[in-house]
Amino acid sequence: MSPSCTTTWPLSNKSLKKYDVAEGYYELALAIREDTLGSNHPDVAASFNRLAVLYHTQKQYFAAEFIYKRALKIYLSTLGEDELGAASIFNNLGVLYQVQEEYEDAEYNFQRALALREKALGTKHKLVAASLSKLAQFYRKSEKTNAADFHFKRALKTYQELWGTRHRGTINILELYASFLIDVGRRNEAEEYRARAKEIRNLESG
Repeated sequence: MSPSCTTTWPLSNKSLKKYDVAEGYYELALAIREDTLGSNHPDVAASFNRLAVLYHTQKQYFAAEFIYKRALKIYLSTLGEDELGAASIFNNLGVLYQVQEEYEDAEYNFQRALALREKALGTKHKLVAASLSKLAQFYRKSEKTNAADFHFKRALKTYQELWGTRHRGTINILELYASFLIDVGRRNEAEEYRARAKEIRNLESG
């Protein structure tokens, strides 16, 4: 029986039924994989992760955390800390802790996700860029201005190196960074980044 938590959000009966059906399928897939592959296989960890994401979506945070950690234990014990599956779990845990305002735990997990992705993929990869963006936005919400600025710049540089200046990811980071700069009173710099984003969008639509 999967762990549960009383922390839930209001859902319609139709939505609840959909989640119940999904939970049943995920638990069945997990059971089949455990029987077939054993309890320490990466595919079993992937099934745990899917189930945890389902609980996370329903705001059943205790259950989600418990199952994320089960998945993480499998990834780390079977494939080592350079496994991208582990990085994905660390990222999911970071999001989970952030929404619960457990900021130290969130920061630790986001940083672990970034470190593992950089180790496995190098610094020029879309998953690394995503982790940098996630950390930048986390630090922005945490009002850690210097850390946010550093990670926004790294994310922007990575997106530009990967896809150039006219990619949607680059435009989004330009706009996010501009918004951050306005928040911290650096309006002149913000307008420069906003203008760059607007110019690229105009080129794309023209």
